[in-house]
Amino acid sequence: MENIYGPTELTVTITRHRWDPETSPRRCVNGLVPIGTVHSGHDHLLVDEDGAEATEEGELFITGPQMASGYLDPQDDADHFVHRDGRRWYRTGDRVRRLPDGELVYLGRLDSQVQIQGWRVEPTEVEHVLGACDGVTEAVAVGAATRAGTELVVFYTGESRPASQLTRSLRTLLPKGMLPRRFVHLPELPLNSNRKVDRKELTRRATELLDH
Repeated sequence: MENIYGPTELTVTITRHRWDPETSPRRCVNGLVPIGTVHSGHDHLLVDEDGAEATEEGELFITGPQMASGYLDPQDDADHFVHRDGRRWYRTGDRVRRLPDGELVYLGRLDSQVQIQGWRVEPTEVEHVLGACDGVTEAVAVGAATRAGTELVVFYTGESRPASQLTRSLRTLLPKGMLPRRFVHLPELPLNSNRKVDRKELTRRATELLDH
């Protein structure tokens, strides 16, 4: 079994990891399988929040023959295609970690990170811990803006669980001030037109909940 990764702009897979039942489980991060190494003939960079090249973790930039020349409307290129070191790169918007042997592990989308009391929270970490809780099938964590700042709200499916039980599971991961403000049980998670979890809709619901 192979785990393949790649946005449409890189037509369509740009990395792969072949699963090994003995070694692969130790390489997973937050329950996510490594996406592997970038295809030969292509270059990649990891870029930190300040725009500097990072060694271990950052946003994934890729360039090479599989990269699209741009969008139908050139005005859409600005946020996705950038020039750096005399070359044109595609910004994936994905945060990845580079393992010692060069393989990459997907950590999450840049736009899904949540800042709570000055601390950066990666929703996938919260979701991974809660997904391992007895009775929880799926969990999605989103940030909701309130007058007091951004608060974390978790939506989950499966069996309904007391908030205290879910909070205990997360205390091993998050400081007290960063724990979710609310846990919401749903019969199923909403999906967008791409049949993926609709985080925008859940963020809207979370904001409404905390406004009342």
